[in-house]
Amino acid sequence: MPEPDAAAGPTRGAGYLAVIDWIHGQIASGQVPVGSRLPSIADIAAACGVGIKTARSAVERLAGQGVLRTRQGSGTVVITAPRGISDRYVATSSGRRLVGALVPNLTFYGEILSGVESVLSGRDGRLMVTCSHYEFRGECDELESLVSDGAEGILCSASLARWSGDPEFFDRLRQLPVPCVLIERRLPDGMFPRIPAVLTDLEQASFLATEHLIQIGRERIAAVLVGGRPGAEELTRGYRNALIAAGRTFDPALLITEPELTGVMAAEQLIERKADAAFVGGGLLAAATMTQLLHRRRRVPRDVAIAAYDAQGGDVADIPMTSVSPQRSAIGRLAADMLLDLLNHPRTAAVGEFRVHPTLIIRRSTIGTP
Repeated sequence: MPEPDAAAGPTRGAGYLAVIDWIHGQIASGQVPVGSRLPSIADIAAACGVGIKTARSAVERLAGQGVLRTRQGSGTVVITAPRGISDRYVATSSGRRLVGALVPNLTFYGEILSGVESVLSGRDGRLMVTCSHYEFRGECDELESLVSDGAEGILCSASLARWSGDPEFFDRLRQLPVPCVLIERRLPDGMFPRIPAVLTDLEQASFLATEHLIQIGRERIAAVLVGGRPGAEELTRGYRNALIAAGRTFDPALLITEPELTGVMAAEQLIERKADAAFVGGGLLAAATMTQLLHRRRRVPRDVAIAAYDAQGGDVADIPMTSVSPQRSAIGRLAADMLLDLLNHPRTAAVGEFRVHPTLIIRRSTIGTP
């Protein structure tokens, strides 16, 4: 495991790890398979929204780890698929309190970490981050490694759903010798003692989306959710509550929830059940569902209006996606403040599970011209 980079050159922030995460994703998805050439440094920088120097630094790190090989005149080639938790960085170079964070990716968590950094920079703190890239089996050891490397408190986004059948993991998590705050995670019900948590109010998210679909006059509003996923029950409650609040009857036939749900399956069931609108519990599933509806000559939004939870990039889709979006920066700031309060004032700090209301962003997939 690489050591923190604070003393090994320029300070590396969330943009640097975002490039690492993007390259990992390109390899894992097969878009840049082993043996193929990586896009140019300029293209990588543009894709990740970072500077050339940041992109080059990340590529050099992966080359040093043996994932990539760079040769003069022939570009950068992928020589092996990255595995496990592969990178760590210290995001701020000054500050007395060292806070450790474990996150699974930078696509979702980059803005959260920026919120964390903004609080730490004003409260005499600095941040050390490890990204798991969804390789969950090393997460618990990595949390303990952050502590051994000097972290005085932990911000944790471990893959708790993946660990649901492993009580040893939860025991180790609760027995960390430093304060811990969960981000966009919570312990399963009935598990004590609880760990403080900051997370998006998913019930409010589905309520807002369903309420919007009701307000634009849709009659047969479906909820499309992947069954068994974390948060599926909360999203279902919000959907039902919005219908009831509007004097509508909840129709179980319009609750489409299966463990292996795909865009093809969702589109077919929406058509079969004559839905004229749908709240979809995920941006990727919503985009796939919309594509399949269009292939079947259903117009969006005229025939079926689509609203999604967290449709990142929905503003640049062919039909911009109405989305209920987490307030990521606010989540990061609240989690950092909570952890610092636990460190500085352990007897009086407010603890509990704090839910942050999401924001409804209305776009053409619900109110636009088809």
